Amino acid sequence: MMNSRKEIRRLSKDELPPGAQMLSREEALNMLWKRINNHPKRMEVWPFTYGLGLLSAASIVPGIIYTNKVRNTFKLRGFGTLITYGPCVVVPAMFVVLGQTIAVTNKLVLGEFTCTSCAQVRSAVTQLSVGWAWPGMLTPMLCFMVARKYNPTALPALKNFGDLGRFLWKIYRPSKGILGFSFVLQTLAAAFVIDQQLTANVKLNEEDRTLVKVR
Repeated sequence: MMNSRKEIRRLSKDELPPGAQMLSREEALNMLWKRINNHPKRMEVWPFTYGLGLLSAASIVPGIIYTNKVRNTFKLRGFGTLITYGPCVVVPAMFVVLGQTIAVTNKLVLGEFTCTSCAQVRSAVTQLSVGWAWPGMLTPMLCFMVARKYNPTALPALKNFGDLGRFLWKIYRPSKGILGFSFVLQTLAAAFVIDQQLTANVKLNEEDRTLVKVR
């Protein structure tokens, strides 16, 4: 990988300039992250240091609202709080950070994206898969399990598909607005953060003329 004044790009072995430093992908990634974390102007690298936290928050807020809405529909009151909020709010927020870091940010830092749209689409898909689809599908299932344990007479039988389908529609119908809000919020958040990361990365590349090669 070559870090020039205007770009980071991969080089073949024959193109490697004299005196360039040979690094593995992991070594290059560690070096570039160290450059970001030690940058003297913290506001110039905030998309990397705080951007992932912003994306995590974008999944937490609607996740709490949605989970609370579904719990109220099932009339769970204080039952199963940990088993519903944990997997449906806390876990997606953690995996948003992990997924965005591995699937998007690390590749961006290394200059592995061939186009801006590729990074934007990957970021949005990662965000929506973990922060929107996961809790959207898992929350009613977990609430249904908790309700069957503590108040089974209020639920339709699993073998009665007609009643079960109508019951699940009653769960999802009042939540369409929340799910729509969550979809839009997380899509915009992912687009904003990745755009800021791309801009910050260009500025960092312009400051750093070190030549590195990823073998």
